[in-house]
Amino acid sequence: MKITISSTDLKESLGIASNTLGSNSDITKHFIFTTEGTGVNVMSCSPPRQFSKIPLIGATVQESGSFSIEGEKILKAVGAVEGALDLSFNEETKEINFKSGFGDGTFSSLDPESFPPWNTKLSEATLVKSISSTVLYDILNSLKTYVSTDESRRPELSMLVVENGKGYACDGFLLGISRNDELNGLNLKIHQKDIAPLQKFLKAYDGNAIEILKGDQATFFRAEDGAAFGVMDLPYTYPPITEQYAEAFDWTPRRVWRLSKENFLKGLNFLTAFVDKTNLKVTFKDPEDESLLPPQISMKGGGNPVSYNLQVPDFDFDDGTDIDSITDLGDKMYATRLREAGEGDDVPSFEFNYMSVKKVLDSQDNIMVFGCSREAKRGYMLFKSEYSSGVQSVAIVSWMV
Repeated sequence: MKITISSTDLKESLGIASNTLGSNSDITKHFIFTTEGTGVNVMSCSPPRQFSKIPLIGATVQESGSFSIEGEKILKAVGAVEGALDLSFNEETKEINFKSGFGDGTFSSLDPESFPPWNTKLSEATLVKSISSTVLYDILNSLKTYVSTDESRRPELSMLVVENGKGYACDGFLLGISRNDELNGLNLKIHQKDIAPLQKFLKAYDGNAIEILKGDQATFFRAEDGAAFGVMDLPYTYPPITEQYAEAFDWTPRRVWRLSKENFLKGLNFLTAFVDKTNLKVTFKDPEDESLLPPQISMKGGGNPVSYNLQVPDFDFDDGTDIDSITDLGDKMYATRLREAGEGDDVPSFEFNYMSVKKVLDSQDNIMVFGCSREAKRGYMLFKSEYSSGVQSVAIVSWMV
């Protein structure tokens, strides 16, 4: 068996497959090169969860077969050469000759048959639906901040789920929900450790339609050229968050503010300069009967309390504006509350965990819009945003009490 390919094409394919390369001292530390029809693929897996199968575009192959090469070694070798190269496998000696214009060397192969049966699972998987790689990437990007990383305490929260046209993620304090019409009819569970490598796969195939397939206890994401990323299915059941907060996109909170993200972050940095690092509680104050005063955030330190006045950017809106013509979710929420008198008691102040809010702000535009409502003694902050792909998201942050 002999593979001829440019070093550039091999580097690109190995770079994608390396996202799921294992580190154990066994076959999962190797790339598997295997023929399929007239082409050849490179496969890798990181036990127990992830798998990649990437076609070697531009390669020519003589004879069918398969072999393995330790991942770290071939990545070093191919990174040091340019131009065309050959990989020639000797079935008797189980050795692969690596030959290029810069030099040649020999690798040893393990038995490809000992590689976990991911390829069989993929070949037997059935198509569920297709989705834009950009939409799926943005769904993951909008939710990854909210997925719990404490798998030992709440494993059912250490994943994001997609069901009924929406994606959900929650760490027990923050909740993120994203939606797009392309999610309709799709049910997924994606472990928090699978998010980053799946995003790298989707980024490599940006602009592709991605097929989602279900196999034997596994889910696969397949690009138009046949490249695939696989994950093992999860046994956990998500809590009823998906039912309680599914309509959060339509909520208009009792109070809504439109503030400068940069100014807000500067305020948080100012406050935390005067308090102990373990102090995470920030008080937001803006009573309706003090409308001429700017909103204020403050913290209680070891000495006197410290406060910071926030800036309120101008907003071009009049009573004749058609609210439905406002496309930005945050601005629409703000304009709706300007026009409609808030129902219920004022929310003059509340307290939040500033580390939680800073996580949410990572996905917000330069002008941040958030609302706040009271639920009995507790309450929540609500943020709305939208990606250029059409993915819409909301973030809910619980008050501190």
